[in-house]
Amino acid sequence: MAIHDKEFYELLAQFDKYAKQNLRGRLDKEDKQLWSKRVIYQDGKINEAFLVFSAGYMFRKSIENGE
Repeated sequence: MAIHDKEFYELLAQFDKYAKQNLRGRLDKEDKQLWSKRVIYQDGKINEAFLVFSAGYMFRKSIENGE
């Protein structure tokens, strides 16, 4: 999954939906120039939660692909 591809934006949408229901914090995003440095959200705790969320997604995807 590459930043700025369809899969990435779908993952962001899934996380935003999850975070609105389960987490406290701002969901404001940083400028897209920072995304390649793994800084997606302005709120540091929300950003860390997204990184964990995306790591879990990638782990599941690798298991499904037999990697």
